[in-house]
Amino acid sequence: MLKVKQNKASSDNRKRVTVAERIFIRKLNDHHWQWRVLGSDNYWTDVAGAGDLEHMMASLEGISMPACLILPGTQSVVERMQVDAKEKNHIAKLLPYEMEEMVCESIEDLHFSYSNYVDGHVLATYIKIEAIETALEEVAPLGCDVQQIFADFLFVSSQPESLTLLIDNGLMIARFGDGKGLTIEDDLCEVILAKLAEEVTAPNYITLVAPEDEQLDRLRAALPPNWLGEEIKSDSLESELEADLANELDAAMDEPVLESDAPVREELGDFWQWMDLSVLASPLNFRRGMFARKLPVERWWQLWKFPVYVAAAAFLFSFSLALGEYVAAKSEGTEIRKQIEQVYLQAVPNGRRGDEERRLESLLKKSGGGEKATQPSNLAALLVGLSKSMQQQTDIKLTNFRYNGEQRELQLNLMVKGLDDLTKFKDLMAQNGLDTGSPRTSLQGDAYQASMKVTEKL
Repeated sequence: MLKVKQNKASSDNRKRVTVAERIFIRKLNDHHWQWRVLGSDNYWTDVAGAGDLEHMMASLEGISMPACLILPGTQSVVERMQVDAKEKNHIAKLLPYEMEEMVCESIEDLHFSYSNYVDGHVLATYIKIEAIETALEEVAPLGCDVQQIFADFLFVSSQPESLTLLIDNGLMIARFGDGKGLTIEDDLCEVILAKLAEEVTAPNYITLVAPEDEQLDRLRAALPPNWLGEEIKSDSLESELEADLANELDAAMDEPVLESDAPVREELGDFWQWMDLSVLASPLNFRRGMFARKLPVERWWQLWKFPVYVAAAAFLFSFSLALGEYVAAKSEGTEIRKQIEQVYLQAVPNGRRGDEERRLESLLKKSGGGEKATQPSNLAALLVGLSKSMQQQTDIKLTNFRYNGEQRELQLNLMVKGLDDLTKFKDLMAQNGLDTGSPRTSLQGDAYQASMKVTEKL
């Protein structure tokens, strides 16, 4: 069997997935981060940046777009779990306890995510709650909307019934065709792969990816012997035609053709070149449950706080003006009341104090000293009596009223529950200094509509 050695440009032949522009932020460890910006044209805008947290903050300053947070797969794992059809609606509650014997940590300290139910199985992944909290706190100063959180191995491209092994930044990332994956330190890869060979069926073919040839050789040397001895299935990536083409390619490049019994393909590349962006739509997103996205209230406040300040200042200014006008009008009203009192005392030196305005109107009416049209309006007095009566009997509903200045009377339209309530309301009006004529009533459903005229008592 041929070992096909491809350059990293071959990885560009994979199916492209349309994704909205966003920042991909990858945490390798507490002191080492990587980041890369995907443009609106669905291509990377630049090479991946690398450095500590402070360097990343400076590099991404002023960039405002959605973000995807990629956490170290050494803190997480994906397992394929069998689930009874009767329990599929309760996966979120049952799954952590189903996996309790498979994890070393207390399930109370872990955050779980799971895929859709398919053929009696779900993919389940977990990570420490503290790991997500720490990462979100570290990237919070960027002000980005973190829409997805995934473990790094989920982004490594793989095909059904295959295995992809990627060496990157001192880590070995493994991704199986059935969706499972893991990340370990690369110096442990031989031990871990040997253990995996005892537990899982050998893949139909294996893809090895590393930035350098030396790392590819070391990765190939770590493969379990029983995987290398498998015959290639008919649907393997290396068909006879592909093998012949690879043979011709190696010959043209003056590179020796290396014979092997293993269905293995090698490629030069790194994590970013072997990235499968379709994972962004995966339900294995850790941004759910207790880490579900919240409304960006703080960001909205930053956008709207200046208009709010201006509106608040305008309101306070208008309120101050209105308050000043009210105080001035109240002072003027008090002065007018004093003048009315003085006029009343001059007209009736021994008269009783209290409501001098109404007493003067009564004197003018008796003496014929003025026409109704020239008399002051008594609307305020009528409304005061009406208001007091309605406060004393709250089940009366005033639908509308009209004031007749010439007759100095109010025409009221009321809604009452019963005729007894209307009688009681007339009595209250009388107690509050108002005369009511005989009301006209009509039944409107369960209530009565009443119309009456109200004047002041003389």
